[in-house]
Amino acid sequence: LGWKIWREFGWKVYKRLGADRRVKKMYAVYQVFLCIMKFDLFFFVGFCVQLIAQVLSQRDWEWYLTCAALPFSVVVLIIGWTAARTENKYLMGSFIFGCAGAMVYFVYKVSQCIGPFLVRS
Repeated sequence: LGWKIWREFGWKVYKRLGADRRVKKMYAVYQVFLCIMKFDLFFFVGFCVQLIAQVLSQRDWEWYLTCAALPFSVVVLIIGWTAARTENKYLMGSFIFGCAGAMVYFVYKVSQCIGPFLVRS
């Protein structure tokens, strides 16, 4: 069954891209990038929603920062998808810059969440 599926998928890719091996490899890398973007969307949104709903209180300033980070991370991922789809280097640069900002924020939040567990009394 796996062989039949592989042949059908391979034929669809061949009909779409042709016989050039470099184009086929670039298409495979593009598909992996899209898969990673979907995972990022799932984990970013899940992380933010859990922080908003369970960890932070509305009286804390970080609650508002996390509420702002949720749409920011979704917009950054949409920019990355658009940049990869249209091959726009300026959009890709803004995507990389936005991912760097999101990484700094999420590392800070994780360190705030697990920091009290690492300190020994």
